Amino acid sequence: MKPGAWLTLVSLGTLLIAPAAAMDAIPPHDSQGSDNHMIRIEITGTQGTRFSGTLTLEDIDGQRVHPLEGTVPTHREYDAEGVTLDITQQGAGSLDIEIRSGGNRSTSRVSGQGSRVRLSVR
Repeated sequence: MKPGAWLTLVSLGTLLIAPAAAMDAIPPHDSQGSDNHMIRIEITGTQGTRFSGTLTLEDIDGQRVHPLEGTVPTHREYDAEGVTLDITQQGAGSLDIEIRSGGNRSTSRVSGQGSRVRLSVR
Protein backbone atom coordinates (compact mmCIF):
# COMPACT_ATOMS: atom_id res chain seq x y z
CA MET A 1 0.00 0.00 0.00
CA LYS A 2 1.33 3.45 -0.90
CA PRO A 3 2.31 5.91 1.85
CA GLY A 4 -0.65 8.10 2.72
CA ALA A 5 -3.16 5.50 1.51
CA TRP A 6 -4.27 4.79 5.07
CA LEU A 7 -5.00 8.46 5.64
CA THR A 8 -7.17 8.49 2.53
CA LEU A 9 -9.00 5.32 3.64
CA VAL A 10 -9.54 6.65 7.15
CA SER A 11 -10.81 9.98 5.80
CA LEU A 12 -13.17 8.24 3.37
CA GLY A 13 -14.39 5.91 6.15
CA THR A 14 -15.08 8.89 8.39
CA LEU A 15 -17.10 10.54 5.62
CA LEU A 16 -19.13 7.40 5.02
CA ILE A 17 -20.04 6.77 8.65
CA ALA A 18 -20.49 10.35 9.86
CA PRO A 19 -24.27 11.02 10.07
CA ALA A 20 -25.53 14.43 9.01
CA ALA A 21 -28.50 14.60 11.39
CA ALA A 22 -28.83 17.22 14.11
CA MET A 23 -29.35 14.36 16.58
CA ASP A 24 -25.56 14.02 16.55
CA ALA A 25 -25.25 17.26 18.49
CA ILE A 26 -26.86 15.51 21.46
CA PRO A 27 -24.47 13.36 23.51
CA PRO A 28 -25.38 9.70 22.93
CA HIS A 29 -25.64 7.10 25.66
CA ASP A 30 -22.64 6.82 27.95
CA SER A 31 -21.75 3.13 28.13
CA GLN A 32 -21.21 3.53 31.89
CA GLY A 33 -24.88 4.51 32.40
CA SER A 34 -27.63 2.28 33.75
CA ASP A 35 -29.75 0.18 31.37
CA ASN A 36 -32.77 1.32 33.44
CA HIS A 37 -32.31 4.79 31.93
CA MET A 38 -31.39 3.69 28.41
CA ILE A 39 -33.59 5.38 25.79
CA ARG A 40 -33.51 3.78 22.32
CA ILE A 41 -34.94 5.66 19.34
CA GLU A 42 -35.44 4.00 15.94
CA ILE A 43 -36.76 6.01 12.99
CA THR A 44 -37.23 3.81 9.94
CA GLY A 45 -39.61 3.74 6.99
CA THR A 46 -39.05 4.81 3.40
CA GLN A 47 -35.30 5.16 2.84
CA GLY A 48 -34.25 8.82 2.68
CA THR A 49 -37.51 10.27 4.05
CA ARG A 50 -36.70 13.59 5.75
CA PHE A 51 -38.01 14.66 9.15
CA SER A 52 -37.55 17.51 11.63
CA GLY A 53 -38.77 18.39 15.10
CA THR A 54 -37.58 18.38 18.70
CA LEU A 55 -36.16 15.84 21.11
CA THR A 56 -36.72 16.50 24.82
CA LEU A 57 -34.62 14.39 27.21
CA GLU A 58 -35.57 14.29 30.89
CA ASP A 59 -33.30 13.37 33.77
CA ILE A 60 -32.56 14.33 37.35
CA ASP A 61 -31.14 17.69 36.19
CA GLY A 62 -34.36 18.63 34.35
CA GLN A 63 -35.23 18.81 30.66
CA ARG A 64 -32.93 19.35 27.70
CA VAL A 65 -34.66 20.30 24.43
CA HIS A 66 -32.74 19.80 21.17
CA PRO A 67 -33.68 20.54 17.55
CA LEU A 68 -33.91 17.43 15.44
CA GLU A 69 -33.63 16.79 11.73
CA GLY A 70 -32.45 13.90 9.64
CA THR A 71 -33.34 11.18 7.19
CA VAL A 72 -34.47 7.57 7.51
CA PRO A 73 -32.96 5.37 8.87
CA THR A 74 -31.81 6.82 12.19
CA HIS A 75 -30.95 4.96 15.40
CA ARG A 76 -29.79 6.62 18.61
CA GLU A 77 -29.40 5.76 22.30
CA TYR A 78 -29.40 8.16 25.25
CA ASP A 79 -28.95 7.87 29.00
CA ALA A 80 -32.05 9.65 30.35
CA GLU A 81 -35.12 8.95 32.47
CA GLY A 82 -37.66 9.99 29.83
CA VAL A 83 -37.99 11.33 26.33
CA THR A 84 -40.54 13.19 24.23
CA LEU A 85 -40.08 13.12 20.48
CA ASP A 86 -42.07 15.54 18.31
CA ILE A 87 -41.47 14.86 14.59
CA THR A 88 -42.86 16.31 11.37
CA GLN A 89 -42.31 14.47 8.09
CA GLN A 90 -40.66 16.77 5.53
CA GLY A 91 -41.18 14.85 2.29
CA ALA A 92 -42.86 11.95 0.55
CA GLY A 93 -42.59 8.44 2.02
CA SER A 94 -43.33 7.13 5.49
CA LEU A 95 -41.83 7.18 8.97
CA ASP A 96 -41.94 4.35 11.49
CA ILE A 97 -40.94 5.63 14.93
CA GLU A 98 -40.19 3.48 17.96
CA ILE A 99 -38.95 4.62 21.37
CA ARG A 100 -37.96 2.05 24.01
CA SER A 101 -36.94 2.47 27.62
CA GLY A 102 -36.77 -0.51 29.94
CA GLY A 103 -40.09 -2.34 29.51
CA ASN A 104 -41.86 0.70 28.02
CA ARG A 105 -42.36 1.09 24.29
CA SER A 106 -44.12 3.71 22.18
CA THR A 107 -44.59 3.40 18.41
CA SER A 108 -46.23 5.28 15.59
CA ARG A 109 -46.32 5.35 11.80
CA VAL A 110 -47.00 8.39 9.64
CA SER A 111 -47.15 8.81 5.90
CA GLY A 112 -47.23 11.99 3.87
CA GLN A 113 -45.48 15.33 3.88
CA GLY A 114 -46.45 17.46 6.86
CA SER A 115 -47.59 14.47 8.97
CA ARG A 116 -46.75 15.01 12.62
CA VAL A 117 -46.32 12.62 15.52
CA ARG A 118 -45.50 13.09 19.22
CA LEU A 119 -44.30 10.15 21.32
CA SER A 120 -43.19 9.97 24.95
CA VAL A 121 -41.65 7.28 27.11
CA ARG A 122 -40.89 7.56 30.84
